[in-house]
Amino acid sequence: MRHRPHLTSSRAVVATLVAASLLLAGCAGGSDEEEPSDASSSEPSPSATSEPPEPTYWPLTGLERTGKAPKHPVIVTKVDNTSSSAPQVGLGSADLVVEELVEGGYTRLAAFYYSQVPADIGPVRSMRASDISIVPEGATVVTSGAAQITINRINAAGIPWITEGAAGVYRDSSRSAPYNLFAHLSEISKRLTTKDEPPAYLPWGTEADLPKGARRRP
Repeated sequence: MRHRPHLTSSRAVVATLVAASLLLAGCAGGSDEEEPSDASSSEPSPSATSEPPEPTYWPLTGLERTGKAPKHPVIVTKVDNTSSSAPQVGLGSADLVVEELVEGGYTRLAAFYYSQVPADIGPVRSMRASDISIVPEGATVVTSGAAQITINRINAAGIPWITEGAAGVYRDSSRSAPYNLFAHLSEISKRLTTKDEPPAYLPWGTEADLPKGARRRP
C-alpha cells in the first residue's frame, strides 16, 4: 500500500507532460496554410519573360510601322504624266507610284496613298483597264472618269471609284482643262473607312536578300 501514492503521482506527471506536448503542438500547428517561400517571390513576372511584340510593317512600303493603322483604305489616284500637267501636286506623299503605258506612247501615274495622305493631289486623269491588275483589293480610285467600256470593266472588278461631282474633287481655275482637275485627298480619306488592314502589296524581303556590293577595281 505504500507504493500506490508513488504510482499515482507518476501517472500525474506523465499526463501533465502529454498535455503540455499537445498544447505546444497545437500552438505550432494552429494553421494549415504553408508559409510562403523565398523561391516563389523570386520568380520573374510574366511580363518580364514575355517576348517583345512582333513588328508591323506598312503594306505598300515594307517599312516598319509604329502606332495603329489608318482607318481608311488604300487610295489610288490617277495622275497625268505629261509636261502639260506640271507641276504635279501630292506625288511626294505617295507610298508607291506605278507608271502605266497608255495610247500614243504616253504614260499615266497611279499614286498609292495609305501611310500618309496629302491635302491635294493632281492633275487627276482617267482610268484604264490596266488599273484592274494593279489596284489593291479594297482600294478606292480617284479619277476623272473613263470610257464607258473601261467603266464597265472597273465596275465588274468591284473597284470603287470617285470622280468629278463628288465632294472633294474640284477644278483649279489657274490651270487649263483637262489638266485642272484636283482632289482634296485628305478630305476624301475621312469619308472612307475599312475594318481590315490591307495585306502587303509585294513580298517584302530582309536585308539579307540585298545583293552584296563589291569594290570596283581601277
